[in-house]
Amino acid sequence: MCINAWLLLIIIVLCVIIYAMYKIKTRPIIIDIKSRRCESFTVPETNINAAILFACFKINEHDYAFIEKWHNDIDFYVVVNGDPTEWDSKVIELIGSDRYLNRENKGYDAGAWKAGIYKWRDKLNGYDLVGLVNNSCIYKVNLHSIFLHANDYDLYSLGQTLVQPFIWFLNAYFIVISKGLFTSDDFMEYWDKLPNTNGYVRSATRHEWKFANHFKRLGYKCGVYDITRQNAFVYAVDKEKHNKYHREFIKNKTIRNHPDALNKFNEKVPSG
Repeated sequence: MCINAWLLLIIIVLCVIIYAMYKIKTRPIIIDIKSRRCESFTVPETNINAAILFACFKINEHDYAFIEKWHNDIDFYVVVNGDPTEWDSKVIELIGSDRYLNRENKGYDAGAWKAGIYKWRDKLNGYDLVGLVNNSCIYKVNLHSIFLHANDYDLYSLGQTLVQPFIWFLNAYFIVISKGLFTSDDFMEYWDKLPNTNGYVRSATRHEWKFANHFKRLGYKCGVYDITRQNAFVYAVDKEKHNKYHREFIKNKTIRNHPDALNKFNEKVPSG
């Protein structure tokens, strides 16, 4: 291949890279975003009109403790993708069978949220804020604080992640949606068009990496609870970084990689 052909190939490759960086938007997701919200929904600290749509494969004791602590303040709707455990009946006692759904393990957590949104859409439309939460973490967060912060945004997450070198996204394991977005045609169109998310990779690449960025491009406002929590993947395998940054929740993956991490987490954060 002649030199001119090589130069042309290099130029084409560089152009493709630059275009990809522009399309994906390399800057952090919370910068320079204008809100499309037309109403302000006040969330009093003692009277939160909010719900959590909780997705999981199997309910465990940590999920139950989280739901039990907050179910009197925030309405929980639970979607379980796997076979019921001893904890399912206890959760149903707390929230009622009308807010519990057991379904085929299809579509990962994105599939569970989609099923819950379709099943309870009319009820969920009545809340000022709706949290899409899964059980990939043990949470000891103060939900009053989370929802008060979330009141200023359309999408609000506990953290954000950089998939090097290009992609920023809001962590989807805990993300709060405003009423203005949740009740919009934009929101339902997203779920209507969501492709197959069976398996972790498909769920991550087809939903988590794109979810907030999709609405950001439409003009919705995004925010993060604690900007220091920027790389959940690193925290999941690096115990020292987890101990430095994650003070109110811990990834189950961290516990699997470091069996002593849960005890240290409980010592540091005795209650939510």
